[in-house]
Amino acid sequence: MEKIIIVGNKQFAELAYYQFCSEPNYEVLAFAVDRAYLDNTVFLGLPVIAYEALQSNFDMQDVSLFIAIGIAQCNRLREQKFNQVKQDGYRLTSFISSKASVLGPLTVGENVMIMEGCYLHPRVSIEDNVVVWTGTRIAMHSTVAKHCWVTSAVIGERCHIGNNTFIGLNATINPNIRVAEFNVIDAGAVIGHDTLPKQVYRGFRSKPSKIDSDKVFSRDLLN
Repeated sequence: MEKIIIVGNKQFAELAYYQFCSEPNYEVLAFAVDRAYLDNTVFLGLPVIAYEALQSNFDMQDVSLFIAIGIAQCNRLREQKFNQVKQDGYRLTSFISSKASVLGPLTVGENVMIMEGCYLHPRVSIEDNVVVWTGTRIAMHSTVAKHCWVTSAVIGERCHIGNNTFIGLNATINPNIRVAEFNVIDAGAVIGHDTLPKQVYRGFRSKPSKIDSDKVFSRDLLN
C-alpha cells in the first residue's frame, strides 16, 4: 500500500483525498501546506503539517506526495510547488482511477490525477502535473503537456495541448489541433484551429427564452 501525503488543504485537496480513499492501494497519512498558510492543524480528520517540517514528522523514503493545488494563475501555483517538491528530492505519485477506461498504451508523468469515467484511447500521453477531470475523453495519439487542467472535455485524435492550459467543462478540441501554452478554453467552447499562447476562448452562453417555464410544460408545447 502506497502511503500518501497530500500537499494542499482546500477544495481540490479534499477531492484528491476521496479519490485516493476510493482505491485499496493507497493510504492518506496527512496534508501539508507551507508554514505561512498553516491556519489549522486538522483537515478531514487528518493532521495538517507544515511542508517545511515534513522530514521531521515522516520518513520521506516511505511516503509519496501528491500536489493538490488548483488552477490559480493558469496553474502556475501548482507548477511552482511541483518544481519545489522536485528540487527537495521528494517522491511524487500519480493516480489513475480504476473506474477510468484506458484502451491501450498510456504514458503518464508525475503528479497526474485521472479521475473516474475518463476514456483514454491508445498512445495518449499525459505529462507531469496534469489533472484530468471526471468524464474527459482523449482520443488516440494526443498529448496533454505539463501543468494542464482538463475538465470533462473532449480532445480529438492527434492533438497537442500546451503547457499550463485550462480546458473547461464540455469544451471540444477538434482532431489534429495544437493548443498553445497558457490558453483558457472556456466551458462549451469548440476549438477548430490551432491557437496562440495565452489566448482565451469563450464558450457559448445561453440566453433566457421569451416564454416562462410554466409554458414549457403546457400541453401546447409538450404533449
